[in-house]
Amino acid sequence: ERYIRSWIKKQLLIDLASSTIDFDEAELSRKILDYRYALMVHEYKQYHINEKLMTEVTEEEIQEYYHSNQDNFELKQNIIRGIFIKLPKEAPKINTVGKLIRSKKPNDREELASYCFQFATYYTLEDTVWMNFNELIQSTPLASIPNQEQYLKNNKYVETNDQNFEYFLLINEYKIADQISPLEFVSDNIEEIIVNKRKIALANQLETDIYAEAQKNNDFEIYREN
Repeated sequence: ERYIRSWIKKQLLIDLASSTIDFDEAELSRKILDYRYALMVHEYKQYHINEKLMTEVTEEEIQEYYHSNQDNFELKQNIIRGIFIKLPKEAPKINTVGKLIRSKKPNDREELASYCFQFATYYTLEDTVWMNFNELIQSTPLASIPNQEQYLKNNKYVETNDQNFEYFLLINEYKIADQISPLEFVSDNIEEIIVNKRKIALANQLETDIYAEAQKNNDFEIYREN
């Protein structure tokens, strides 16, 4: 139904355009040809890039790009490393969660992971991974914090609740907006940037090589008026 309506609308617009505007058919044909050639060139460049592109990016390349372009990686939001757990209020033995979160013992961490798997509505226990603080506390009582920077400075462990849930937050480390992002937080982004730069370089090199080869073989001639 949607496809049919779309097709009908397009045909009606074409009919209205052709009856309203006196198109220059030669100019229209030229534009169509230009568009066709542009599509062909684009398709070939994509084919060439896919054939030649190296997508593997080393840690050394990521680090070099990061250190050379740190001004481009200024944080736009507050981020933290820590543990966050959201539990229904009826979850069993909920009073033991705070102790398990703050414990460094491997056995306690395993017990916490098992508990969260069974009862938590949402949880993240990867305390070495940087997380967007706003996204983490969204739809929790912490979302109404008036001054996040001050809050992060003064709180390492927080328990809070609303009508239906209990929330547990352990902050191991934080960084404030406008500081430079940690490398780990932007590593994936840098990898994507490096690969995209390679794509652009391959496309530019293709044009340069084709021109140089054709010039060498006298495949074209430029005529200039005196």
